[in-house]
Amino acid sequence: AFLGVSGLTLALLGVALVWKRTEVRVLSAIAIGALLYGLGEHSFLHGLFYSLEILADGLYMELGIGPRREESLILADTLAGPRYHTWLWHGVAEALEAMHAAGVRMGVVADTDWTGRQMRRALAGVNLERFFGPVICSCDIGVRKPDGRIFATGLAGLGPLASAPRRVLYVGDNPVNDIAGARACGWDGALHLTPDEGRAPDAVLEFSDYRDLVRRVLE
Repeated sequence: AFLGVSGLTLALLGVALVWKRTEVRVLSAIAIGALLYGLGEHSFLHGLFYSLEILADGLYMELGIGPRREESLILADTLAGPRYHTWLWHGVAEALEAMHAAGVRMGVVADTDWTGRQMRRALAGVNLERFFGPVICSCDIGVRKPDGRIFATGLAGLGPLASAPRRVLYVGDNPVNDIAGARACGWDGALHLTPDEGRAPDAVLEFSDYRDLVRRVLE
């Protein structure tokens, strides 16, 4: 089973210190976030893929400081996390625990500007990283859903036991990128119903309660 990551609420808190020679510039994280996401929007308009780490590098270059890898990672990680249990949909942790206990192999395939390292860090912060094998993030491989290559990369990460596509279920909340994308690869799709997205008539399950997902997977 694969899960998309959605419903992320970005809370940009605190300040970041930017060094230039002996001068210390203090910028609010909200202002930095606006700069980063502004650069990111520009990148998407030109069909490019980016991560928060790449954008943080770009910010330092824009400030005329030059590449500062350690500081870029600190800034990117500040924007990416940490995450707490309020980040999760109700019932997600219990559902993952039940499926893991039943031997279901799971991974993450996500469209995100988080790198795989940052995604694992966020999942570990809410004690969920232990449930997942492959964690595939679009910014790492330069491919976004519904492109079949991102699904294929995730499937390969699960290993030989996942060699039969009909046994793979993708869980997401976007009818096109998640469900249609998975179906085009021969997978089943389960749509988590949210107020922001529509329905998916080709999904094998539409659910709001994660207990319904567990019943479907384990039946």
